[in-house]
Amino acid sequence: MNDRKTIALMLLFTAVICCLPAVAYSETVTGTVYDGSDNSTLEGVTVTAENDDQSAIASTTTNSSGVFTLTSDDIEPGDHTISFTLTGYVTARGLFTITTDTNVGQILLAPESAQTGTISGTLIDATTSDTAVSGATITLYTGINHTDDDNETAYTTTTESDGSFELTGVDAGSYTLLASRNNFSDAYINVVSIGGQTTTYEHSISPEAAEGEIRIVLSWGENPSDLDSHLYTPEIEGTSHHLYYANRGSYSVDSVPNIALDRDDVTSYGPETVTIAVTYDGEYEYKVYHYAGSGTLATSGAVVKVYDSTGLLFTRNVPPSLSDPRWWDVFKYDGESRTFTTFSGDPIYGGGGGSSSDTAYIDDKDDFACFIESLAGSHF
Repeated sequence: MNDRKTIALMLLFTAVICCLPAVAYSETVTGTVYDGSDNSTLEGVTVTAENDDQSAIASTTTNSSGVFTLTSDDIEPGDHTISFTLTGYVTARGLFTITTDTNVGQILLAPESAQTGTISGTLIDATTSDTAVSGATITLYTGINHTDDDNETAYTTTTESDGSFELTGVDAGSYTLLASRNNFSDAYINVVSIGGQTTTYEHSISPEAAEGEIRIVLSWGENPSDLDSHLYTPEIEGTSHHLYYANRGSYSVDSVPNIALDRDDVTSYGPETVTIAVTYDGEYEYKVYHYAGSGTLATSGAVVKVYDSTGLLFTRNVPPSLSDPRWWDVFKYDGESRTFTTFSGDPIYGGGGGSSSDTAYIDDKDDFACFIESLAGSHF
């Protein structure tokens, strides 16, 4: 009798496990939408996560500060298209990699216009003081975060000897501007073309990192004028180090802590660049501080991009709100496992992992019916 009960319980357990659906996720996506012509925030923008056929998975609207929060159990980790729609503006679609509590940063929309616009700018080396990069290819792709040949190539040009570039006759709308050159890692920024106007963007490109190097590039908007990178090291040969503008370190692989603040910027936009030449075991912390200038860190448009010898590893955007308005805790880096996490422990890059809130459950009548059928087939 006991054997029959044991077998029945095992069959019941197996049936229940088989009936459970796939793991369900509840991901949150935040960001802020701006008018690309005057940098004012936009209220009432419809923000929609889409399937491949552009049907809606989840939708919300921006509040009076232009901020949106999109939450749905149907948004699973991975790449998703998100659209931004407002009457009088060109609808923009972007490709975003969604993980736990993803912040997509600043989204720029262009007012509808029958006129074309001009996009201009200057490309500089992210590791040196205002060294222009000539001969780089500048390519515009339609949409946000689109940087490959699967998407429509809209316009292209080459940087001049002083690093300058100009693209004329650009239809009003949102674009991704990609800079590429031999011996540099590809670098992109999201831009808009405003009908009848010229929009100018400062852009930087990072030399390819050597094997074992980690490069951190911070950029931001016009305000605040001065944001600072702060890197805190684990204990190295008995001493922990704090790398920032007053202690710029040494880039040499023969000089502890083998880190250098390559470039410090105090006049808006950045970039501000840190290179880790040699990684030691232990935990590194990278933070950004609002040192000077009007505006706030949360509205600065600050973006941190991290590279290694393979190219861009990941991008972090400053969130629309911060617990301390002058500090942004960007990431932690474990030198032994070479994994990046948020300060709360959520994975960013390397080492795998998933949301700690991932749960499996029976969420509809069909699943419950399956469970009952399993019971009906068991005899104790």
